[in-house]
Amino acid sequence: MQPEAEGQPWQYCILPETWRGEVVAGHDPQAAARALHTAGFLERGDGRSLTRKVWVPSEGRQIRVYVVSGAILE
Repeated sequence: MQPEAEGQPWQYCILPETWRGEVVAGHDPQAAARALHTAGFLERGDGRSLTRKVWVPSEGRQIRVYVVSGAILE
């Protein structure tokens, strides 16, 4: 996902199946997401959800993804 404006950090939208199977493989996916949120690198959705709904033009709908700040790579 591109930054919304110049100077804004990138955000990475990660599908839940990719999150579980590749990003945090071998670890508790929920615990990893909570840890990233606590550290300020994961944007939560509404309510208690650790994922957010984002509009994906190629899908023509909103899908749930983990939104990780690009600042995590700094």
